[in-house]
Amino acid sequence: MAIGNLLPCSTPAHDEVIGIDPTTGFQVTVDGAFHGVPTATHIMKSLRVIDIATALYRLLRSRPSDSTRSAWSPNLQRLFDVGTTDLRELRGFIHHDTTRQLRDAIDLARTERSARIAGRGLPTRNNALLATLRHEIDLAKRDIAGLTAQL
Repeated sequence: MAIGNLLPCSTPAHDEVIGIDPTTGFQVTVDGAFHGVPTATHIMKSLRVIDIATALYRLLRSRPSDSTRSAWSPNLQRLFDVGTTDLRELRGFIHHDTTRQLRDAIDLARTERSARIAGRGLPTRNNALLATLRHEIDLAKRDIAGLTAQL
C-alpha cells in the first residue's frame, strides 16, 4: 500500500525506508530523506543550499540599523532572486530542519523587501536566524568536503 504519494518498497535497502519517491525513484526514509542518492547529486544539492543561504544571509545583513528606512536596490534584488528560490528542488536531498530554516529566512526576506519598497522601517534584525544560516552554510561545506573525499 502506498503512503501518501510514495510507491511501496518491497525490498528496502535500509530499515527506515518507507517507500519510493515516484518523481526521483529514490527510496524515502521515515524522516523524508532520500536514501541512495549519488554522491555527485548530493554535492550539487549542497552547493545549492550554500548559494541560497549565502544570498539570504547577505540580504538580511544589509541594513543600516533596526527600524531605519532603507531603499530597495538592484543588488538587493539579485540577492533576493537567488535566495527566494523554490525549495521543492531540495526536498528529500537536504535535512528538513535546513529546509525550515531557509523557509524562515525567505519569509523574513520577503517582509524586509516589502518594507523597503514601501519606505517603512525594517523589523528588528534576527541575529539568531543569521547565525543559523551561517551554521547551515558551514554544514553544507562540511558535507561537500566529506563527500568529495569519498570520490
